[in-house]
Amino acid sequence: MKKTGLILSIIIILFSCQDGDDAALFNNTNETIIKINVPNSYDFDRLSIPVRVTFYDNPNYSGAITCTESIMMFEETEENKKIPKTSISHTFLNLLEPGEYYAFAYIDMNNNAKHDSNEPKKEFKKKVRALKESRRTLSFKF
Repeated sequence: MKKTGLILSIIIILFSCQDGDDAALFNNTNETIIKINVPNSYDFDRLSIPVRVTFYDNPNYSGAITCTESIMMFEETEENKKIPKTSISHTFLNLLEPGEYYAFAYIDMNNNAKHDSNEPKKEFKKKVRALKESRRTLSFKF
């Protein structure tokens, strides 16, 4: 009976997590799912301009960058054809070391790998907690 209750508790925890929440995976994996939604009203070349997600260790988004990931807004077919997308999702394993982070995404219009004041950005509203075994989903809607 206790075993059934424990399993049920774990299932409830795993399926009740919201964006940014952690859920133990019990396999030494630290999983980060990043979802990006950029409507067609944002005019840029989705085949060559990335959306970058940047992580800092402070809420002011200042100082050294902890981690940056570049995400392209296209899908590649089996025939190697690139199809521009308005929404895309990527899963990263062990992207972040255990700790607390603050994240924002920006469209790197000039592709210089840094956020410039004229480039659109979206901040993730919650503190991102990474544990040795954890899962989180970060959604950015432009």
